[in-house]
Amino acid sequence: MKRLFILAIAGVVLGLLAATILSDSGLMPVAAQSTQPGEIWRTGIPNEGAVTYATTTGRNVHVAHKVRSFRETNDHYFIFPASSVQRTILAAEYRIINRSGSYSANATMTLEILDLAGNVQHTATAGGIDVEAAAVNAWNDFGLRATTADLVIEPGEFLVVHITLDGAQNVDDLDVELVYNIEVD
Repeated sequence: MKRLFILAIAGVVLGLLAATILSDSGLMPVAAQSTQPGEIWRTGIPNEGAVTYATTTGRNVHVAHKVRSFRETNDHYFIFPASSVQRTILAAEYRIINRSGSYSANATMTLEILDLAGNVQHTATAGGIDVEAAAVNAWNDFGLRATTADLVIEPGEFLVVHITLDGAQNVDDLDVELVYNIEVD
């Protein structure tokens, strides 16, 4: 019994030490280091093409979002789970963990709040983010709007990362993999 107690204490100490090292090294995202109340959303469901919340039924949840330009659609989504209570976005970050190839037109990323039918209710980002120009292997801020009303997710709405490819479909070889940290209260 004494050994089990010592092992439990050692596990807690090692866990706290690992979190401190990750935080100091920059590997842990800023949102995860926040002292504000709330929760961090990191997992979601990737979707290509038109999106409604019903498209998430039976789909696997992922941590990473893979986007490729050589597809039958120009719209790529990462769908976060809908909440049954009102949520407000406090902070939002993304990290491009891999990017190769190029796209001959614009590849733009926004953070949007949709209703269950897939209609845009608010755009939470102040502007579009150029996916090809954004820093790789660094946590980047989404640049949220200053108006709180644009950051509120009501019951019956859900949050998505929307990457739009402005040019032709099935062209070029852009291949991007991203992860997200969205802090909500």
